[in-house]
Amino acid sequence: MTNPAQLPSAESFVTLARQSIGVLDALGQQLDAELEALQRHDLEALRRSTGAKQQLLEEFSGLNQSREQLLAGQGFPASSEGVLAWFDSLPETLRADATTAWQALQQQLEGITRQNQRNEQVILRNSRNTEQLLSLLRGQNQNQTLYNATGAKGPASAQNRLGKA
Repeated sequence: MTNPAQLPSAESFVTLARQSIGVLDALGQQLDAELEALQRHDLEALRRSTGAKQQLLEEFSGLNQSREQLLAGQGFPASSEGVLAWFDSLPETLRADATTAWQALQQQLEGITRQNQRNEQVILRNSRNTEQLLSLLRGQNQNQTLYNATGAKGPASAQNRLGKA
C-alpha cells in the first residue's frame, strides 16, 4: 500500500533532481567556456565565466537544500545512504523514477568533477609557466635559488645584474 505522503515527495525529489541536472549541464557549459578563456588567456571571458559559475553554484546549492529538507521531512538523512534508504521505503511504482533521476544526477556530478579537475590542471600548468617566465625575466634559474625544494639554502644567490635591474 502506498503512503499518500510519499507520492508528492517522490515527485518533488524527481523534479529537484532534474532541475539540478539542468543546472549542472549549464555549469558544464561554463566550465568549457572557462577552459577556452584559459587557453586564449582572455581575462574578460574568464571573469564572465566565473560570475556565471558562481550563480549556477548558488542555484545548485539551493536545490540541494530543498532536497535535504524533503528527505528530512520524510525522516531520512541527506546522505547517499539516506537517499538509498528512502528509495527502499518507496513503493516500486515510485522508486523507479526517483532512482533513475538520482543516478542521472550522480553521473552529471561526476562529469562536472572531471571538467573542473581538467580546468584546474590547465590553471596549474599556466601558473608554472608564468612562474618560469618571471624567473627568467628576473635573471634567476633553477641552479641560482636561495632555497631549494626542501627549504634548505640553495647553491647561489637568486639575483644577478639582470635580476636587480
